[in-house]
Amino acid sequence: MKWRLMAMDAIEASQVCYCLDDFNLKDVSVSIPKGKMTSIVGPNGSGKSTFLKVVSQLVRCQSGDLRINNQPLQCFKKKEFAQTVTMLPQSKDSVPDVTVKEFIAFGRAPYQHQFQFRSSGADEEAIMWAMEATGTSKFQDKMYYALSGGEQQRVRIAMALAQKTEILLLDEPTTYLDISHQIELMEMLRHINERYQITIVMVLHDLHQATVYSDYMIAMKSGAIAQTGVPKHVLTAQFLKEVYRIDATVRFEDGFPIIIPVKYTKEALSV
Repeated sequence: MKWRLMAMDAIEASQVCYCLDDFNLKDVSVSIPKGKMTSIVGPNGSGKSTFLKVVSQLVRCQSGDLRINNQPLQCFKKKEFAQTVTMLPQSKDSVPDVTVKEFIAFGRAPYQHQFQFRSSGADEEAIMWAMEATGTSKFQDKMYYALSGGEQQRVRIAMALAQKTEILLLDEPTTYLDISHQIELMEMLRHINERYQITIVMVLHDLHQATVYSDYMIAMKSGAIAQTGVPKHVLTAQFLKEVYRIDATVRFEDGFPIIIPVKYTKEALSV
């Protein structure tokens, strides 16, 4: 499979601002490396999902500069952008009455003419590849609604992969899954990233998963970037206190983090 050459940074944000009601993204400046797995972490309401929406053009930033592969966001045509970046939001929507393969085929929409879907050889190849990469070929003829939650999430990721983009944005991909399916999904994403060099950016709440499966971590707090870097360097007791307002000790065993909470800080208890 061939991918276009990318800049050293897949995504570059410089002083990006977005305001809605009483929430603000404030001068967000960050670079996300190409071909790596990046996790965005932070407390609820810190701006993680909003930042992904801005990057994916679901909402538009009100000021600042945002670039994909060193190209300003405003220079992309809609189809060109949809063939470069895929956004997979959280899902609790109604379940469509289609087969798994038909569901995955939705990912080929950016390559179709308006108001009509004519499957081409390239479409079929992309769909088959996406099913193979996610292990969903075995139930391609089953109805999507008949699958378990973990299987449905695999199919949703297959649909995103069928879009054949260089950058995959995932908003809390492990939400609603049990621990077994969470680990299975994260292992699958790591395999896809390593094999195909697709840039994967995920919003995660689980700091353990973010540390184990990510190459790079972005921490947000109150609509701003709090810290960035290699996960094991970011995840410290001081970081937990400043960003999450908890007292905890952090130690690593065989490269895996162990977080032991002590107590909430006085500031957190007084909120």
